[in-house]
Amino acid sequence: MIQVPDHVKARIKAKASAEWPDDFEMQRHTINNQLDAYQALEEHRASLSSDEFAQAVFAFAAANWPDDYEMELHTFKNQLQAGIAFFEYKAPDVPAEVFEKIKLRAYSEWPGDHEMKLHTLENQLAAWRDLQEI
Repeated sequence: MIQVPDHVKARIKAKASAEWPDDFEMQRHTINNQLDAYQALEEHRASLSSDEFAQAVFAFAAANWPDDYEMELHTFKNQLQAGIAFFEYKAPDVPAEVFEKIKLRAYSEWPGDHEMKLHTLENQLAAWRDLQEI
């Protein structure tokens, strides 16, 4: 099990206390969730330390959720899954050059946000398919 550094624990406790003054149950709940999320993030970070793609996803999640380890973990997992889906996406019913243009546009519009890349790709493909039926 990954140990949470004291300075991280202190930040988590201070934030929980500020967010939930006089609500000790919510402070405890928040602290426990944040500590668990921090540990899970660090376990993922250790297991994926040589993966450049994963490192970029970690950086994206941390930049979007500084000191909120639950949201950082949630974002990391969603971004990683969406990124894999985006890069592995197949559309055999769409001409290759159309598919590549759509994919490149989505990649260019959302360079660091894999969820939005995937969303854009799926929406553009759906729109292209609809236009073929008009």
